[in-house]
Amino acid sequence: MPRHLRIVAAWSLTAFVLLASSAQAQPVSFHNPLMVGKKPLSCPDPSVVKVHRGRWNYFLYCTSDNARDAFPIWRSADLVHWSPDGYVFPHRHEPSWAMPSDGSTRAGLYWAPSIYRIDGRWVLYFATIYNDHSHAIPVTLPMATMVLGVATSKSLTGPWNASLLHYPGE
Repeated sequence: MPRHLRIVAAWSLTAFVLLASSAQAQPVSFHNPLMVGKKPLSCPDPSVVKVHRGRWNYFLYCTSDNARDAFPIWRSADLVHWSPDGYVFPHRHEPSWAMPSDGSTRAGLYWAPSIYRIDGRWVLYFATIYNDHSHAIPVTLPMATMVLGVATSKSLTGPWNASLLHYPGE
């Protein structure tokens, strides 16, 4: 048998053995590992970084939707048990160009945070609604102008400086 066919046969046999052995393995059960005390942590669109700070090894940023405080920050030593660690934008500290949120469904929305370490600082990209300051009442989502923002900080917990990253032109 030519050498290249022996190699293909060996790889095929290895793949078959691996598939056969995995088929016999016991099913794995999974439980939500994100816990705050004994309650599951709700964290849509999670973005997590592994960084050792004191007893903490992981920092997690979540979509806050229309909550009064934007982008909750959580910390953990083990990726299972989480403790709150503030917000990227606490209530009344949102960027001036972003629609503020008051906790109602007709207020600002903040979602999809994505955290990175770039050039010695923390960079958080996110989506929100543009505040053109011309609305006497909050705009509804179909009328809203969606924008992308970026916030930077020297610390994982802030303070954060935000900039408008992308505004869709007319």
